[in-house]
Amino acid sequence: MIRFFVAILKSSRPKQWVKNFVIFLPMIFSFNESWVLNEFLEIFFTSFNAFISFVFMSSAIYLFNDSVDVELDINHPTKKNRPIPSGELSILSARISAVLIASVGMGFAFNIGSDFVFALTSYLLIMIGYVFIFRNIFVLDVASISAGFIIRVLSGALAIQIPMSNWLYICTALGALFIALSKRYSEKLNSSKFNETRDSLRKYELSKLKLTIICISILLAIIYFSYTILAVNLPSNHLMIISSFFVLCGLFRYLYLVLYKGQGEKPEDVITKDLIILTSVFVWVIYTFSILFWFR
Repeated sequence: MIRFFVAILKSSRPKQWVKNFVIFLPMIFSFNESWVLNEFLEIFFTSFNAFISFVFMSSAIYLFNDSVDVELDINHPTKKNRPIPSGELSILSARISAVLIASVGMGFAFNIGSDFVFALTSYLLIMIGYVFIFRNIFVLDVASISAGFIIRVLSGALAIQIPMSNWLYICTALGALFIALSKRYSEKLNSSKFNETRDSLRKYELSKLKLTIICISILLAIIYFSYTILAVNLPSNHLMIISSFFVLCGLFRYLYLVLYKGQGEKPEDVITKDLIILTSVFVWVIYTFSILFWFR
């Protein structure tokens, strides 16, 4: 029984849960505008509830995805070791577990509110569409991944019932697109090591992918810098401009690891294991929260 639950946990891909932390962005950037310090615990626990809801839902999707991909994963040099293709977890058990885990996630969502339930359901439908259709369609594959991140941020705002700056939605979309295309670039770069299992991957060209990734990273940097200058809801002393430095450090470090080290295939590993990126993210969050605390 313990081995069964361990197999379920492995198939839920805990490393991927880091993606759901973007749910906390609305909480951070609405501080001292839509809520104040004495409301912190209430706002934080609501956001955390939303985070847990997405953790369960995304875990269910990974389980279901692996049960669908089992025939392809068996022939993959690394994916064949996952619990389902290795035979450690049966397809039926995985799908039943996915339904149960998704139900738990939806239970957390109902505890938050109907708007959040709608957003989570939209995320679920898009991801199911990704598993069966979108990932095999050129460009639509990365667009659906980007949409998933935008829904996470929107859900974070809906959970605590605050408005969210359009600037941050744009930054989120570009950031998600940057990560998704970087993943495709690394997959294409390393495709000689194994047979390409994704139809859309064959249609990407390395040179064009590289140029697109560089352009998106530059555009993202410009948009975020513009946000720190032009957003009317930020402190008038423009100290938020300094936060751009930390964003640039993390962004271009990620770009370097993708283009020169070919490490973009597993974004969760790049983000959680690289000291420069981790430090940049941590300092950015602390600095941003501090500026909004003292000057907004």
